[in-house]
Amino acid sequence: MGSAETLPLLFYADAYRFPDVYHTTKFLSPDAIIALEDVEELVIVASSLEEGRVRKESRATNVLNMNDFGAQDLAAKGLSGAEFFAEIMKRFLGERGLRRVAVAPYFPVAEADLLREAGIEIVIAKDLRERRRVKRPDEIAAIEASQRATEEAWREGVAAIRRAKVRPDRTLELDGAVFTAERLRTIVETALLERGCASEGAICAPGPQAADPHQIGTGPLHAGEPIVMDIFPQHKTTRYWADMTRTVSKGEPSKEIRKMYEVVMHAQDEGIRALRPGVTGREVHELVEDIIWDAGYDTQRSGQKRDPTDKTPRGFIHGTGHGVGLEIHEAPAISRSGAKPLVTGDVVTIEPGIYDPAIGGVRLEDMLVITPDGARNLTQAPRELVI
Repeated sequence: MGSAETLPLLFYADAYRFPDVYHTTKFLSPDAIIALEDVEELVIVASSLEEGRVRKESRATNVLNMNDFGAQDLAAKGLSGAEFFAEIMKRFLGERGLRRVAVAPYFPVAEADLLREAGIEIVIAKDLRERRRVKRPDEIAAIEASQRATEEAWREGVAAIRRAKVRPDRTLELDGAVFTAERLRTIVETALLERGCASEGAICAPGPQAADPHQIGTGPLHAGEPIVMDIFPQHKTTRYWADMTRTVSKGEPSKEIRKMYEVVMHAQDEGIRALRPGVTGREVHELVEDIIWDAGYDTQRSGQKRDPTDKTPRGFIHGTGHGVGLEIHEAPAISRSGAKPLVTGDVVTIEPGIYDPAIGGVRLEDMLVITPDGARNLTQAPRELVI
């Protein structure tokens, strides 16, 4: 049996849900497409509906029509779904003399079983995400464009917080109404839409809600409380994501929040400084953990919890960062699982945080590209706690 790395790679999936397909073909379709990557050739088998777009938009070196493989006759015989597409793929592969192919782990089971029944050997391709790790210059430019939109949307949100009035009970008021996390999120996400980006739940978590890192935030905003704003949109055209977090407060927060902010900022600075080719994500993560632990806060590392009987998540309770590209979370990992060394062209986040269920949390997140001698920060938004 040949290894997946030396075999032609067969895709049958759509590029909206499966970034490997888009990365390989540069073609977006809501329906699954058939694509074969073989040495320096990329063949797409398209329907008549999509053939024109495939020829104009994709990276295919050869475009074929499903009718070349009897699609009309198969449909006339009542074939549909898995049986139809498996037969098209069987005929396509047979014409090329291929009896063994690699497929992605998400290749549909029904089609795979039918191909196997037809005598085609299927090998699951491993580490497809690694193919997308090192970003080309055009990919980095696309990520930066998404990041600029993110920062502009964040600034609009911050501007609304700044102009909000403080009521006697410290609730914020904007344009005569209570200023809520929902309204802040709407301001941010509307700004993103105007810039061609889609956001599926930007985090605008006030006060104690921010102790749960993925709590998107609900209800009134208050003066003197931390608001964690974690904004992670995808550009609707390029499909590349950005990711940034800032923690802000309308007026001076408590001394404990101020201390948490200073520790997180220091930990982020040191994590960024440690980025370079050859270092592992685990090494960066444990450096950040040590800084936060030494400052008096728990982490998830064994031995770094001051009260082992306390089962409540508190302190630094997540990884330091992750890769960003055609997925919001992709390789490489800047966390305990990050065993592989970083390489030039990786785009990663550094996002330490400290969380206390009683008062909330603080998180700061920048996105960086690994360079031959370190890292270049793709994030330009200032870090300002008090606004």
